[in-house]
Amino acid sequence: MYKPLITDGSKKFGNNRWLSYSSKLKRDVYFFSDLEYEHWLLVESNPKVVEFCEQALLMNSFINGKL
Repeated sequence: MYKPLITDGSKKFGNNRWLSYSSKLKRDVYFFSDLEYEHWLLVESNPKVVEFCEQALLMNSFINGKL
């Protein structure tokens, strides 16, 4: 249902880029830090979570009049 927003890993905070297979999503998933990977382990092992997206939508907002 969801498509991840895969960006250049060098522009993200964190380190240790991860690639793994999600049995819930039936596709490879990408993570840009150990923290994201460890969170995914909790999400993937929780039977109450049916679907997720590892890199969600890109969102814009205005802060102090600037985009």
